[in-house]
Amino acid sequence: MNKRYTAPNDRDIVLFIIGMRIQQWWNIKAWWPVFTAMPPMMKELYAEKDNGFLSHNAAWGGRTIVFTQYWEDIESLHAYAHGQTHLKAWTHFYQKAAKTKAVGVFHEICYQGGQL
Repeated sequence: MNKRYTAPNDRDIVLFIIGMRIQQWWNIKAWWPVFTAMPPMMKELYAEKDNGFLSHNAAWGGRTIVFTQYWEDIESLHAYAHGQTHLKAWTHFYQKAAKTKAVGVFHEICYQGGQL
């Protein structure tokens, strides 16, 4: 009985996968700010009811942390990505952590619906 089941859905949805991988676990000063940047953003996303953000799941395996986020549409995701909170975290990453190579950040967008 290996059947797949999904919830019925009649609207577009955007799946955003973002995560980090700690390359140098001993270099805490480099990766800790990246690690602590996500919780305030998640709190902000849940606090704003009409921002297009639906929900998220998180997983941690070894040195890799992954957040799977669900969005109503691609425009809402882009609006948040270009907002102040995200811009501040991203700028800090490039100014500090990216130079050390102690941590890497990755993301991917899966879009069911129209064109990306």
